[in-house]
Amino acid sequence: MLDLPLPILAFLFGILSILTPCVLPVIPVIAAYAAKAGKFVPIALVSGLSISFVVMGIVASTFGQIMSAFNDLLHHLAGLIMVIMGLYILFEEHLSPLLMKVPSNGIFDRLRANVGGEINGAGGGFLLGLTLGVVWVPCIGPMLGSILAMVAADAEFMYGSLLLLLYSAGMAIPFLAIAYGSNASVNRIKGLSSHLPAIKMLSGIVLILAGIYFGLGI
Repeated sequence: MLDLPLPILAFLFGILSILTPCVLPVIPVIAAYAAKAGKFVPIALVSGLSISFVVMGIVASTFGQIMSAFNDLLHHLAGLIMVIMGLYILFEEHLSPLLMKVPSNGIFDRLRANVGGEINGAGGGFLLGLTLGVVWVPCIGPMLGSILAMVAADAEFMYGSLLLLLYSAGMAIPFLAIAYGSNASVNRIKGLSSHLPAIKMLSGIVLILAGIYFGLGI
């Protein structure tokens, strides 16, 4: 049975993931690039992105089923992981440089190199989405890792897939709004860059509270 706050959290985590410092700056560029390649390319791209996350969710669910005998422990562990990820986000700047986020400079150029100089229709957009799902893992790790931890703890394929789809929707909606929106909407998204420190703090607090809620079953 669905636990209502978790689907809401999954969707919120998706939105917060796209607002991370190494994802948000390249979103307008990738969205514009995809929109110019074809009318349905942005949709194909977010479809590929969603499938990459759902596959990760299936793997997490499989692990949870294998470890089903330790279900209570998995719930506590998942909550602990979420709290640690939240603390990591809040205190990232004070950690060792080896643990700092992966720089986003040149990420779009590397993506283009992986899929070719141009997106070849919807198929190319889908491939780019799959690639983004992997390339962005270091950037969205705290949020995505927390969702996967919840999925592993619940160990239900359908529920886990739903959470990952909602997470993907949280990332896809802003992306599609930029790809199909006006210049004004793009400028508004770019304007969020000045609020990234506050968004980052909010993300950390949300993760910590969600971890306490999930781990303790409050």
